[in-house]
Amino acid sequence: MLAAVLLPWLAGCANGAHRLPYDSWRLGLGTPNYMDVWIETADAVDVRERVFRRAMSGIGSTQHPKDIDSTDPRGWPEQPEVA
Repeated sequence: MLAAVLLPWLAGCANGAHRLPYDSWRLGLGTPNYMDVWIETADAVDVRERVFRRAMSGIGSTQHPKDIDSTDPRGWPEQPEVA
């Protein structure tokens, strides 16, 4: 009798990874102007502490504003140090 009660409950644990509540959810990650990045994986944890692995991956949103003079890179060193 106990096995009949526990079996369906334990089968729910075998489901594995949690799915997002809605298929249309996405994470949007931004970057500083003119910086291109590649995001390997972005994991999310909801308020119920459920973990959603690889909720987003790919490239971040990058802006290329036209009002910035690209020939005057203020704040950047003339010769970047090579590590």
